[in-house]
Amino acid sequence: MKSSLDAFLIGLADLRHYIEGIELESLLLSYPVDRKNPSSCESLVLKYQQHTLEGISKRKRRFDCNSIIVSLYGFTEQFVESLLKAYVNDLSKIISEYDKLPDSITKNHIDFSMELIKHIEEPKYEGLITKKQIISNLCSDFNNHENYRLNVEAFAYHAANFKPNVIDKLFAGVGVDNISGRVIKCPIFTDYLRENAPASVNHITPAEALSNLNDLASRRNEIAHGSPSQLIKNDILLD
Repeated sequence: MKSSLDAFLIGLADLRHYIEGIELESLLLSYPVDRKNPSSCESLVLKYQQHTLEGISKRKRRFDCNSIIVSLYGFTEQFVESLLKAYVNDLSKIISEYDKLPDSITKNHIDFSMELIKHIEEPKYEGLITKKQIISNLCSDFNNHENYRLNVEAFAYHAANFKPNVIDKLFAGVGVDNISGRVIKCPIFTDYLRENAPASVNHITPAEALSNLNDLASRRNEIAHGSPSQLIKNDILLD
């Protein structure tokens, strides 16, 4: 499961680097140049300034902002899905018999696998798993309890946006209840709350503590459906 976190952090580092590049670009666009007698470098800066500022500056800012929001949501989605699959996969390695798995796993495996089959043609599953493999894995649960195979992708499938209540439901499906409530009690998260909202640490609700996640999912949904998303300053995006 640590590899899931490592991949997430690499993605975030790349995104921070991208935002920092946008900041440098903004400085370049506002850099004063000698328009009457520019040097070769200043000529290039001036040309870039004119290209960007001639009616497209706001549109470019919106495009950059939308790209950051979509990327951040995508990294978060991949992280949570990866955690779910890693957790289920690790359980199957630790627990040798199917009947000894947590009830939530055995109870949901069939239904979740059938739901996955309905969406197996989606690009994200190409080369990962097939209908035949899903059915074969299900048969292994009943025919050979000591060499069973779980459809781990089925436990990470979701159709709704990744808001806290959706994430709670997915983790509950593998037997981890109230993940939002657990997360906000994590020492790292309480340190974050103390730094940003010290008065709220002892009585904040999961919905309040994870409001940024709700906001991210809503903004990503607006972008995906072509609605104009409100521009956000880079320092807020970084936070």
